[in-house]
This record gives sequence, structure tokens and C-alpha cells, in this order.
Amino acid sequence: MARAKTTKKSLYSVHPGVAMVQKWITDLPAKTGRTLEQWVELIRTEGPAEIKPRRQWLKEQFGLITHRFPITRLADIDGEVKEWLRVAYDLDA
Repeated sequence: MARAKTTKKSLYSVHPGVAMVQKWITDLPAKTGRTLEQWVELIRTEGPAEIKPRRQWLKEQFGLITHRFPITRLADIDGEVKEWLRVAYDLDA
């Protein structure tokens, strides 16, 4: 007789910091009207190059307060680091 497959729950869960970032990325469109990718593209095409002026620009032009800090940093990431973040934070989900 064939044995029924059971799904065993992992002993490990997503780190709370990673879960927080995943939730932040998921909630961003509802809170700001844009996805993370759209914010990054906007910053790259229209925003200031330096971090501090970029944060000020996001605050003055779009009213972003808390969301502007990680968005400004992500706009500078390219290549391998961005791929690592995509995998680590499951950005495609």
C-alpha cells in the first residue's frame, strides 16, 4: 500500500526583517500609487543624483516620508547586489 505524502512544516521561518521588507514592497503600490520598480525608474530618470537631495525631492514632490529612505538607496543598486536583493526579499512575488 502506498504511503500518503505529508507536508512537513519547516523548523525555520522567514526572518522578521525580511518579512517586513516583503510586506513593505507588497504594500507600496496601495500606499503610494507606484510599485518599487516604478519609484526606482522615476528616481533614475527625473530625480537628483545625490541621496540627501533625492530624499528631499521625494518628500517635497510626492509627500513621501518613511518610504523615501529605502527607495533612494535601491535606485543606486545595480547588477549583482540587485539580483541578491530580488532573491533574498522575493521581489518577484
